[in-house]
Amino acid sequence: MSASPARLSSLQNILWNLNTFCVCPELSFCIALASVDIVSLVPSWTETLIWANLKVVGRTRYCIHPKDLVQKIRIVGGTKKIDYKLLAELKPDYLVLDKEENSKEIAEKSSAPFLATHITHLTDLSTELKKMAETFGSEKLLELAGRWHQVAEKKSASFQDRAMEEFPGLIQWVHTPDDGFVPRKVVYVVWRNPWMCIRSNTFIGSVLQHFGFEIWEPKTNQSSRYPEFHLEEALKEGACILLSSEPYDFLKKKVEVEFPRASVALVDGENFSWFGLRSLEFLEGQMKF
Repeated sequence: MSASPARLSSLQNILWNLNTFCVCPELSFCIALASVDIVSLVPSWTETLIWANLKVVGRTRYCIHPKDLVQKIRIVGGTKKIDYKLLAELKPDYLVLDKEENSKEIAEKSSAPFLATHITHLTDLSTELKKMAETFGSEKLLELAGRWHQVAEKKSASFQDRAMEEFPGLIQWVHTPDDGFVPRKVVYVVWRNPWMCIRSNTFIGSVLQHFGFEIWEPKTNQSSRYPEFHLEEALKEGACILLSSEPYDFLKKKVEVEFPRASVALVDGENFSWFGLRSLEFLEGQMKF
């Protein structure tokens, strides 16, 4: 017997808050299928699912990799708001979400079964990928889970005291360090107007700590993992400024005048934040140092 819409919405809300892996509208938990249609609202998962030869029938406008394949996939909206009518038309077996990237409202309003991951640390990937592998019946995702476990268990070589050209994920230096070596303390900047950075309890933070960096955080009571901060405060404490190429594209902006006498680098945001296949290959490559 199917549940009423009101009871279904209530249960979906409870399961989302309880960090539940997957729930179906019929109130039965999902099982592995040989072939499934998936709508992914998480750019990094979209790329990873396609790599695993799974059938992605819907995506967000921010799901841009792999470029040659995503162009053929329908866009259902962004990461916060979607076209629910189009979602219903696609009739996916699963809607893939992540609690750091997507809104709770999407899970509540979705007519499709949803699978919600919660990635805040690189050690989360192995567990989440194993669950996804079981649900989708994917050996390739299970293989990826094993590779993430190996990366998480093995510390990368520290980049402290290395030449500045060896900085992980470097696109270019805006202002090079005075001594020519990579600093220990860094502030990873994701937005401008207002200035926003990451805290250590984020996936990006875990990647930076994996390399041995100390993350500068603003001394505020903001609970957000991505707090606003005063640029002058970070500069005063001598933190190296890392400007991410996404979500704010610092690569295309003229920011040199903002950072007098500071060490400033433009870094590849996809390497640090696309937590599926892309960040894994990035970390595996850096481990060869």
